[in-house]
Amino acid sequence: MNNNRKIYIADDELNLRRGIKQFLEKDGYLVKDFEDGETLLKAFKEDEADIVILDVMMPGLDGYTVCQELRKISQVPVIITTAKDTEEDYSLGLAAGSDDYITKPFSPKMLAMKIEMFIRRLDYEREYAERDQMTGLYNKFNGMKYIEGKIRQMIAENNAIIANRNDKKCNRESDKDNPKLARGALFVMDIDNFKPLNDTLGHPVGDTAIIAVADSLTKLFRSTDILFRYGGDEFIAFAVDIVDNNFVTKKAEEIGKAVRKSYTDGEKTCKISASVGIAYFPEHAQTYQQLLKVADKALYKAKENGKDGYFIYED
Repeated sequence: MNNNRKIYIADDELNLRRGIKQFLEKDGYLVKDFEDGETLLKAFKEDEADIVILDVMMPGLDGYTVCQELRKISQVPVIITTAKDTEEDYSLGLAAGSDDYITKPFSPKMLAMKIEMFIRRLDYEREYAERDQMTGLYNKFNGMKYIEGKIRQMIAENNAIIANRNDKKCNRESDKDNPKLARGALFVMDIDNFKPLNDTLGHPVGDTAIIAVADSLTKLFRSTDILFRYGGDEFIAFAVDIVDNNFVTKKAEEIGKAVRKSYTDGEKTCKISASVGIAYFPEHAQTYQQLLKVADKALYKAKENGKDGYFIYED
């Protein structure tokens, strides 16, 4: 659960900080300890931690000053630890920007409980920040980020495969057992007639339709694929591990069937459908922006063909 969660501790009491470090490492945290605040600050600027624990009384910069310096560059949760327990000390800690204040002596278990509370809060905030509020899908920024990361990974895999093939050819070995290059397909999906639906039946019905489309697309794509809401009535998916093109055409047909739906208020009825543009990685493009550009061209072609259909980009 706590794998790769980094915690930095600054305390000039060696036995205390090492004891805390050992206790937290048993819970799966990655812990670095420092004997003064300046060293911690330098390390934090190079590689941010998830939680920072600061003693007040340290050589050089005290804990309050270190916390103030951290607040200039980050909102990382900071826990102040000190033997001072007056209201004035507590106020100083809060004024410096700390999130919590623990007086010594304290049990490592209590500290671990506070850390776990902050980790849960961070998880919630990060998840909320990267999701589209209406649909729960990734938002535009994070969807793009994940696709770009996946493409970089696939390019590296393909380069390794090509290098291996070339090596086998140089050694006059058969390459029939070489793995195939990694392929992907970018789907750009636009809801047809969404504006008339909004204008005729109202925005609440439009919101319902967006949520329904998002739910349908989530069921169609795999957990390894990347799906996000690109804009008001647009969605993008990047399907990975494409073995053959039949998978893509079948998926496009499934999208059309899932989105095609009628909404009514009892008097007026509006129908929506999906137009889909598709581009292949690496055949058509090898970056997200290039794939998006050519998939958009395919999308416009699908709309020119009468909507409620799909088109695969052609050079």
